[in-house]
Amino acid sequence: MCTAFEVPPADEPPFVRLKKNAVSFFNFLKYGRSFRKWMNVTGEVFANRFNDPLLKKAFMEIWIPEFSMLSMLFTLAWLHKIDAGYPIGGSMPMSKALEDRYRELGGVINCSRKVDRILTTDGRTTGIRLVDGTEISSARVISAADGHATLFNMLDGKFLDAKTREQYERWPTFHSLLFVSLGVNRKFDDLPVSVSWISFPLKELVLIADKMRERLPVHIYNQDPTMAPEGKTTVTVMLGSDYEYWKKIAGDPAVYVQKKDDIATTIARLLEQRFPGITGQVEVTDVATPLTFERYTGNWKGPFEGWLITREELPAPDIRLEQELKKYLSSLHYGEAGDALAREAPAFIHIENTSQEPYEWTRNTFAESTRVWSVVYLDALETNLKMLLVGL
Repeated sequence: MCTAFEVPPADEPPFVRLKKNAVSFFNFLKYGRSFRKWMNVTGEVFANRFNDPLLKKAFMEIWIPEFSMLSMLFTLAWLHKIDAGYPIGGSMPMSKALEDRYRELGGVINCSRKVDRILTTDGRTTGIRLVDGTEISSARVISAADGHATLFNMLDGKFLDAKTREQYERWPTFHSLLFVSLGVNRKFDDLPVSVSWISFPLKELVLIADKMRERLPVHIYNQDPTMAPEGKTTVTVMLGSDYEYWKKIAGDPAVYVQKKDDIATTIARLLEQRFPGITGQVEVTDVATPLTFERYTGNWKGPFEGWLITREELPAPDIRLEQELKKYLSSLHYGEAGDALAREAPAFIHIENTSQEPYEWTRNTFAESTRVWSVVYLDALETNLKMLLVGL
């Protein structure tokens, strides 16, 4: 069903693209009823259909329980057709390629310059103000930053309608993350090479941060030689964790740091159950909490994506303010359900198609070398940079 759909590349001949789009359209009509069926089935509901406890638990681990199963089917279809996968080196090579292309076009990247406010006059954007007080005038402002930070902070909530406010109050979000990384002096040659993770049961329930854990999900990066020096491997453990729990602990910096250190020690000790000897092989540890993600990226509550792709939110339109705020365009984190790169790229195409002035894209960094996405507007008549929006 899902493998029948193919989005043609933009550089294919028009006739070929038209033919593929027509095939996809007719396939949509053919499988429309099945789409609606699987859209209304969550991962949890699907897993609970199994009588075998192992299969039931496996499917609860494979997919986010609140997610629509339709998104899982499309993900597997993309992987099967090699339309999706893991790029060697992670996302950095792609980021670097975009950065290099931007520089080739004459762009200048400004690092460590964080936006504090989007300036407006009479319902029209006029520029931005940085945290250091610098104001930059512009003909157009394009935000690729966190939606909550943009709408509620940089725009002071002035241009929100009731529907958008309700979405931020009601829609479920991706879980805030506790991310533990370890540099291990071990090659893990005894494990199959995989771009995904494994999940193993713990011998007993263990309290890690705010939750009791019965399993530990582990990603062994033995498939990517760029992630660690020769003979060594990066190992990560990603757990959901409550944002408010960490916000409370962070009130005392010493307690906050100690808690992260304790978690790193606990994770290494628990990994010993599955990988004997690993405790003495750990050379580097790093613990990122939801507050770490929020500080580095500005993402509201610290998840790696925004809204969950549930059966209610999957068909919902993305959040835009072009009509309420003149000369403002957006492709926001928390802009639409499942707003990862695959969802945001079409949003930028929408911006390109609705903008009258040419602009280019760039990656900017701020606060401890954080990498975030931004868009810049290049004046068609002048060579100097007219506006730079540095996303939170």
